[in-house]
Amino acid sequence: MRDAPVVVRVRRGTSVESEHRGAWCFVGPEGVFSSGGDQTRRRFLRSAAKPFQAVAALERILAAGFDLDDDEIAVLAASHAGQPVHVGTIEKLLDRAGLSPSALGCGTHAPWHGPTAKALIREGTAPSVLHHNCAGKHTAMLLAARVSGESLDDYLAPEHPVQMRNRATLAAFAGCAVDAIGVDVDGCGAPTFSLALPAAARAFASLVDGSHASPALDRLRTAVFERPVTYCGDGRTCTRFLQLFGRDVWPKSGAEGFYGVAASRLRAGFAFKIEDGATRAVEPWVAATLLRRLNPDAELRAALASMARPPVTNARGAVVGHIEADAV
Repeated sequence: MRDAPVVVRVRRGTSVESEHRGAWCFVGPEGVFSSGGDQTRRRFLRSAAKPFQAVAALERILAAGFDLDDDEIAVLAASHAGQPVHVGTIEKLLDRAGLSPSALGCGTHAPWHGPTAKALIREGTAPSVLHHNCAGKHTAMLLAARVSGESLDDYLAPEHPVQMRNRATLAAFAGCAVDAIGVDVDGCGAPTFSLALPAAARAFASLVDGSHASPALDRLRTAVFERPVTYCGDGRTCTRFLQLFGRDVWPKSGAEGFYGVAASRLRAGFAFKIEDGATRAVEPWVAATLLRRLNPDAELRAALASMARPPVTNARGAVVGHIEADAV
């Protein structure tokens, strides 16, 4: 990891207080056009694998005639913030499928959306499994198993047909053998996948370059672009990128400093990894790089520049420094 270049610096005043190293790979129609850091070590995509898992599920769900609207599709690929739109959409989907929230194996955490979390506290209501950011992904897996006549109790087992299809779908988008994908356990209990950065970038490019056209992918792409808040949450980075770029950018964050981007106009895929796993570093880094690579107009440049250089504040809210990211 020490071979990776420093790509983000945290400044207190004008002094560098902390540094973050990063590895990346960008793939376009002609192959790799930018890379840095170790390109052979496999990196966990974590939640950045959700679009591919959602495609695998949607292929079964739609083929079975189970009709979904854009909110219902977007939440299947979401790392959602636990807002009412997320909880209500998942609850409705489960009810339509004859499933209980208790079938979800993702566990429970407080909503990431601050106002929603505070409202639960005021009401004296504990967070439910539906507030977990991965509840949509787990719903997709359960629905795929239900319409395929497969067992539900063990849907998280790596050898379950749902998980085998998830891994095979990611391999197809990445253009690699299934065995090239590492498998371990995610924070939500589901299998999580690891890939070398060139394969991960190729997978994201395949979301938008026309090489994997299918009704499931078309429906998911439309839903993500039409429902950015359902796909992530108010004020969150993926939602902001979607609202700023429209259909030019399909972003997906993963835990521990992984981030994937499909850039439609470039027909390219970007895979980013902050080596120490810091979210505070990866999001400004992605913004700085999109500012450089996508040549946006003046209004969009100003918004991205702000995201690429967020302030460091103290407990009183005073600005005492900033985070600066190197575009790659």
